[in-house]
Amino acid sequence: MLRLAAPALLGLSMTYWSQSTEPEVYTLAVFLSSLSIYLLSRFIAAQKLSLLLLSLCVYSLSFGNHLTTLMSMPAFFLALALSPTRRRAVVAVILVLPLLVLFGLGQYVYIYYLSHQGGPYLEYVGRDASVSRIVDYVLGGQFKGLIGSTYLSPRLFAGSVVQVLRITLQDFGLPLTLLLGYTLIANLGSLISALRQGRCQLVNDRSRQDGVTSQQIRWLLVVAASGHILYAISYPIHDVRVYYLVPYALLLPVAMSAVEEALTSGFFANPRQGRLLVVVGLVATLSAQLYLGYKSLKLFDNPIDLKAREIVSVLPEGASVFIDGSTDYSLSRALWYHATVGQPSKRLDVKLAVDAPASHYFTISDDKAELIEQSSGREVQRIKLKPNGCAWALYNCGCPR
Repeated sequence: MLRLAAPALLGLSMTYWSQSTEPEVYTLAVFLSSLSIYLLSRFIAAQKLSLLLLSLCVYSLSFGNHLTTLMSMPAFFLALALSPTRRRAVVAVILVLPLLVLFGLGQYVYIYYLSHQGGPYLEYVGRDASVSRIVDYVLGGQFKGLIGSTYLSPRLFAGSVVQVLRITLQDFGLPLTLLLGYTLIANLGSLISALRQGRCQLVNDRSRQDGVTSQQIRWLLVVAASGHILYAISYPIHDVRVYYLVPYALLLPVAMSAVEEALTSGFFANPRQGRLLVVVGLVATLSAQLYLGYKSLKLFDNPIDLKAREIVSVLPEGASVFIDGSTDYSLSRALWYHATVGQPSKRLDVKLAVDAPASHYFTISDDKAELIEQSSGREVQRIKLKPNGCAWALYNCGCPR
């Protein structure tokens, strides 16, 4: 039950649901990052080099998915430092390092190849990209001036920290409160039991070595998550909330293990009673998270979903849809979804409207709508997206002017 609780809490969070519309990026980033750290924790427990090398292979593969995986690197140095066979482990890592680099960076060579083969959907790279363009893409050149900017201003830094805490409370506020309550109750019971017996014993009967290993694994997870938290604070764009998923995935097992240890320690004379409380408490926690996620989706996603259905129903086959950059990003995803799975399905070209030279989102004014109409040589219809009239969706209906 406890082993399933951490991924269940993550999977039932609003952040995970909202980002799963792009599973090839965000949910895969969580899987690869979590799997590499899990294998690393198994290496700490078993001290098998095969587990360390397998963890490094998964870690290097994750570089081709999302470079935020770099923030987990301190955890690998910690694992090597904690290993009693660190010299042998370091030698093994050095020997396989060229292969790991090939795994990680070789995926971007494939993107370069696709760019020169006319491959579709090469965001930011484009066709016939130069080597310098690929390097700029790998290093996040499209986000220059954003990453790390909050650390240059105390005001921006404070605002970013508040934003991180706000999103965490929004997604996990009630479940984390329940977990904290369970832990406090259990530790209070353990303290009362210890005082009655005249001794202080707040841990269970596991061996000392097992306890040391568990503490090392917890520190490993905390160190890995800390890097991602620092990155989330450093990046001031919070509409893309993937940066909160990996810390959640790494810290939730820490919370689960602490709760398990607290609840199954000296609170009950019969260990079965402690395990029963664990099950009941976690069922209540997961149910609360499921309710919060359902409530959030019902509040925010339904209007977007209904609007997307309405727009798709009136669009002709092959229409080009330009969505105002100030509009909620999820609307474009909803349009793609309903155009693909709707009955009948429609082939639509859905884009966020941007200024090409600067790549900044703009609001589609009447003047710009007229320019689009003139440049396309076809009539442009407008669909109102917001009641204040500031945002519009434009589509080329395919009719000659």
